[in-house]
Amino acid sequence: MKIQNDAWILSDTHFGHSNIMKYANRPFTVVTQMDERLIENWNNTVGKKDQVIFLGDFAFAPTEETIKYRKRLNGKITILLGNHDRGRSVAWWLNAGFENVLSYPLVYKDFFILSHEPIEWVSDRLPVLNVHGHVHEKTAYNLENHHFNVSVEAIRYKPILLSYIIEQGYALSAK
Repeated sequence: MKIQNDAWILSDTHFGHSNIMKYANRPFTVVTQMDERLIENWNNTVGKKDQVIFLGDFAFAPTEETIKYRKRLNGKITILLGNHDRGRSVAWWLNAGFENVLSYPLVYKDFFILSHEPIEWVSDRLPVLNVHGHVHEKTAYNLENHHFNVSVEAIRYKPILLSYIIEQGYALSAK
């Protein structure tokens, strides 16, 4: 699988998961409002042919609803399975319309480790940047300790460009 610098990246949409609004202090009152805002933000950002790297926890919904969420989203999506996604097989996710399905972290350009959960041993003493989700707090992990959190709460509920993270990572490594 080839990743492009102009790919979009995000994690932890948790489509259909009403309790995430309370757990992650999301600014929505009902799950349909949250889902619609996430879909709108996604489609206003991502084009139909754009590459998306999704770092886990896509939906907390029954099978048919999860497939409906995927069908409504622009882009060719690679999903790296999160803790809430792993109950379904790789084949299931491919059949649901995802371009690629990854079960393990991915190393990109020998410097970026893409994962669902933050990798605890990554620190400012290592020449890597861990791009991850899973942690819904905006400040728990940051560039100073070589982490970049792409959980939707940390990136204003819409995908961001991988190239932006690459710029931040290389600036960090130059220090």
